[in-house]
Amino acid sequence: MKSLEDCVYQTNEEFLMLLEEFESESEHHQRARDLCRMSGYLRFLFFETLHENVQDARGGDLRTLICGIPLVVMRSVELCESSANVEERELACDVMRDTLYLALIVARKFGKDEGILNILSELIVKSDQGSVDEISILAKEFSSSFIKLFR
Repeated sequence: MKSLEDCVYQTNEEFLMLLEEFESESEHHQRARDLCRMSGYLRFLFFETLHENVQDARGGDLRTLICGIPLVVMRSVELCESSANVEERELACDVMRDTLYLALIVARKFGKDEGILNILSELIVKSDQGSVDEISILAKEFSSSFIKLFR
């Protein structure tokens, strides 16, 4: 797996449908709502499907988590940076933070949190401070690191 974009093709059909809805939407407010749906789906996938059976976690659902989390973080950052509306920007940043917390839970569940703790904490602090410009670089670093953890 070379990049986040390559990784997307390893997600399950349900997540791909949510992503397609997000990508086809032009209105910022609806895109923010679609991000919430994608993040919610990833939470559902982890807590309802994989949380109890983490030892059996293989295939599409696990790949969807590993690839979907960084994707939602990156799309949230992009929306956070591009939205002129304060409410939409805050919603996108909230989705990003929520997804980062899920990333931490997933990484810890698999015992692979060593390499991303600093990036996660810095991303959360910067987004809490409203440093939208600075989070883009950190989000890219996080996405790459998160995917590499599960190779």
